[in-house]
Amino acid sequence: MLVTPTTTIQLDDQSLTVANLSPGIQQMVQVLDTWRQEEVDAQLDLMKVRAAITDIQNQLGAALKKEQDDAAAAAAAAATPAANDAAPAADATPAA
Repeated sequence: MLVTPTTTIQLDDQSLTVANLSPGIQQMVQVLDTWRQEEVDAQLDLMKVRAAITDIQNQLGAALKKEQDDAAAAAAAAATPAANDAAPAADATPAA
């Protein structure tokens, strides 16, 4: 996004046209416009960084959730055969 160059300045209820001011004032206005552009560029960069942070946080959360779900499923699968091995079969006859 480009900053619109300053063409008028308000001072004490007067509207002054930059083109009619001294070269020194015109140069200062150019510097001001340059810094205003830097500010806009920095704001855009900050928005990009914040979007990237949000994206990686979402990816991190999804990856952690998947790992936890996978670990829980693996633990459940490992526990199920052990529980079946420990339980006596329904048709087993007691030892004499």
